[in-house]
Amino acid sequence: MGRAAAPEGKDRDGPGPGGAAPEGKDAGEGDGGDAGEWREETRGRCDELEGMMKEGDLDASTEGQFALWFALGGEGDPHDAAAVKLALGMEGADVNAANDGGQTLLFAQCGRGRSRNVELLLADPRVDPNLAEKNGDTPLKVAAIMGRVRCVELLLSDPRVEVNPADSEGRSPLWGAASKGNDRCVELLLADPRVDPNQVGGSNGDTPLNIAANEGNDRCVELLLDDPRVDVSLARTDGQTPLVSACIQIMESMDRVGAAGGNDPARTLVIMLKSRRIPKHNVEDAITFMGRFMPTRRQIDAAEAGGEPLNAQQKTCRIVLPVLLAHLQGEFRWCAHCYLLTPDVDLHRCGGCKQVGYCEEAPPGQTKPCHKAHWKAGHKQECARFAAEAKAAAEAEEAEAEEAEAAAEAAAAAEAGAKGGGGGGGKKKRKGKKGKNRRR
Repeated sequence: MGRAAAPEGKDRDGPGPGGAAPEGKDAGEGDGGDAGEWREETRGRCDELEGMMKEGDLDASTEGQFALWFALGGEGDPHDAAAVKLALGMEGADVNAANDGGQTLLFAQCGRGRSRNVELLLADPRVDPNLAEKNGDTPLKVAAIMGRVRCVELLLSDPRVEVNPADSEGRSPLWGAASKGNDRCVELLLADPRVDPNQVGGSNGDTPLNIAANEGNDRCVELLLDDPRVDVSLARTDGQTPLVSACIQIMESMDRVGAAGGNDPARTLVIMLKSRRIPKHNVEDAITFMGRFMPTRRQIDAAEAGGEPLNAQQKTCRIVLPVLLAHLQGEFRWCAHCYLLTPDVDLHRCGGCKQVGYCEEAPPGQTKPCHKAHWKAGHKQECARFAAEAKAAAEAEEAEAEEAEAAAEAAAAAEAGAKGGGGGGGKKKRKGKKGKNRRR
């Protein structure tokens, strides 16, 4: 079941414990006080480490691991590049050693979002960036699921890193990022051509799009729909498509349907319908699925009369089913500006592209332009995209017709040539040329 919506432009699930650091910053590497500024690099731990080495407090053959962990620092400690470099150069420093849970140094630093340490570790050719912990999570997977943007960038820039590793349940880094609503990580992963955007995982066999829709992670759904490689019809093992998932997740937050400020759980469904990528048979499947929860007229009347209230499934069905049925007829019962569902109202088309509906009326006698300031930012560009798609489709159709005509003419010429012993075709060609000259 889905979760409640986040403010507009944000996903509903956070990056996990501790949250993600601001882009380009490191999480948990110490701050400069209330201003939120990050501490500069220090040599504090490096000086301590050098002191321990001089005094013989460290046995190079047994304490190399301690030195590494000490140099990397803990949550909230400032970064000390000199200490990390010193520890990496110590004899006996096993850069791929793991704790009891199978977590390597690199894995731990990725999970904490300490990207400066991650960069130093990746620069060491001895480090294996694909070593997984006991559940099969790799450094890339934990960085993606925790929303560690900078760590994900560094890992994707390393050619040694496997980008589609699956954990014990088949969940990939993209799957993990989509499930948690870490849209920036989803964006980075989709930008890598090696990433499989349709890799299934989890106990239900969800694709990244299906899990994002099921969790109501709107921005992740948008990013996945914008990628032409994504199969929007790929269903879970139980046959549930992403569109059905978008409908189901509304049920858990039914009381928020129609809420302002991006808290409407129906946003995910509107985003999917607005994308124009959902095929007719998927809409029909969703109608069949949701139809099972449709209350009878008697149940509706009883609820309105103060009797037994409708449950969340029945309420959701009464809102969603008319929208889906109307969608099959080419109607717009959702607003592309505020992402609200309008089950009983077919909204006016955009005057520029005719492809989306808006809930505000146009002035009398005027069509709705596509660049009103109060409409969704960027829709003017969408109108241009729709126009370009229509032009490309028309050109393709014209080219196909010309090819068919040319093929028919060639077949006719060949047939005429065969009947005339080979000369007919030549005469026909000359005659055609004369005719062409006469038309000029």
